[in-house]
Amino acid sequence: MRTEFQCDVCGHIVKPITGKGRLYDVRRDVQFPLPEELEVFTCEHCGETYHNVAESQKIEDLYQASLKGKE
Repeated sequence: MRTEFQCDVCGHIVKPITGKGRLYDVRRDVQFPLPEELEVFTCEHCGETYHNVAESQKIEDLYQASLKGKE
């Protein structure tokens, strides 16, 4: 399991965070509000996010499920 690491963009600390009001860019001009309890590795300084293939797939699955709920 990953722990804290250095941000590739600004050099500050990246660590897993949860919380309200986080948006994930699904596609150009499409943002998805992330569930509060979902941990996403995020730079504490610049906000850059990091995730592996499994984490990306989980977010995509949550996004697709949210679309089905709107039909």
